Amino acid sequence: MIALLVMAAAISTPYVTGKDLYADCKTSVGSRSGCTTYASAVIDGIALEKAGGVKPICVPPTAKRAEIADIIAAYIVKHPESRELSGAAAVATALGDAYPCGQ
Repeated sequence: MIALLVMAAAISTPYVTGKDLYADCKTSVGSRSGCTTYASAVIDGIALEKAGGVKPICVPPTAKRAEIADIIAAYIVKHPESRELSGAAAVATALGDAYPCGQ
């Protein structure tokens, strides 16, 4: 839990805030698929991190969600074998290639 809190504190500009997540998760909303999808992705990401082998990813704060989605989709088309990976691994690999740190 402490490591997760430290990791969360290091994210200066989140793509999804707690406010966004609450809006997707509260029961008064018709569909909670955004909430469950986001939670599933976080769980997969934690499992991926525990498994090791994830290279650092440095997504610029100016990157838009649509741009990120395009990068992921293009990577999966170019690398169909990535469809057999967990979603978190496919995303990490695609974004690691597109946004490597230190370059």
